[in-house]
Amino acid sequence: NGITIIKGEATAVDVSAKKVTVAGATVSYNKLIVATGVSAVQLGDMGIKDDGIPGIFYLRQETEAAALVKFLEEAQSEKKEAVVVGGGYIGLECAAALNGWGVSTTMVFPEDRIMSRLFPADLSSWLEQELAARGIKFKKGQTVKEVLKDDKGALSGVKLDGETLPCQIAVIGVGARANLQLFGDLKQGSGGLVVDGFMKTSDPSILAVGDICAFPQRDSNELSRCEHVDHARKSAAQAVRTAMGVEQEAYSYVPYFYSRIFEYTSEPIVFNFYGDSSGECLVAEQDKKMLGAAWVKDGHVVGALLMGSPGPKPEDAKRLESIAKLRPVAQGLPTTEEAAGSPAKKARTDLESAFEKIGIFAKL
Repeated sequence: NGITIIKGEATAVDVSAKKVTVAGATVSYNKLIVATGVSAVQLGDMGIKDDGIPGIFYLRQETEAAALVKFLEEAQSEKKEAVVVGGGYIGLECAAALNGWGVSTTMVFPEDRIMSRLFPADLSSWLEQELAARGIKFKKGQTVKEVLKDDKGALSGVKLDGETLPCQIAVIGVGARANLQLFGDLKQGSGGLVVDGFMKTSDPSILAVGDICAFPQRDSNELSRCEHVDHARKSAAQAVRTAMGVEQEAYSYVPYFYSRIFEYTSEPIVFNFYGDSSGECLVAEQDKKMLGAAWVKDGHVVGALLMGSPGPKPEDAKRLESIAKLRPVAQGLPTTEEAAGSPAKKARTDLESAFEKIGIFAKL
């Protein structure tokens, strides 16, 4: 396919000369697509010593996940305790997975609830109750102050603000930083490289994709950075079309997050979220096993979520995406601009269909 692979670490980018230094060699470019991703924030970044001792894991690379699985396989005959540091997306997924391995698991995070960046208190509370019912414990409002070693130098526990938790496994999921070290000459913002709707940076010959690009939101000039595989794929396709000179519309990405945990059991927990989580969040519940939420801003539904056990169906996820893209009015019947058969009218219908069983329209 005409692709040349050059193995080695890129150590320098000369923007003015349009050259990249890789493993001591210099490669020239007409267009440069940057996909350097992010690196996990580590305990050492927070001033905690002995960060690299056996039993401490980060999960940003496939090799890191493989190392954790190998550790768990080798320790299957032993009783293990784990601490998951972080109450966000990675912490949630890891805690559920460790629980599935039969490992006694405690989540430690400084916030007052899990998934606090995305979920309002009602959704966090429901999820916490479901996790607790499956045996996962929480230490809220706590941070790790020190990691402890046994006489063999392996992890034996973590010290918190006021107590010590014994553990042989610690998975650290406290965030990530974009890898921008080579791009000090380019405009940065929102923790990434600022791009336009065609993935061009402040130097139009350099394009950025995935975790590191800060792109303009659909309805404003506000910058958004998204660490998600769906965005990585779509922004990469956008950048390639730009680099090839293909005419296209500006990037109009609808944020999308999902999780499917405890899928190895008869009661998995699934959530699908599309859109913007700003504005007022309205939550409705059905028989303790399904919740829906709509985020309302300036009179329009800008984000929508379904979460439950066993969770929403694929067709419901499609409806949520339609809602987030078209942003229907949040109250009453469609306006004159939203005549029957219009896209906004269809989104409103999709919202009704997706949430009809959980009564969320009683709140909208």
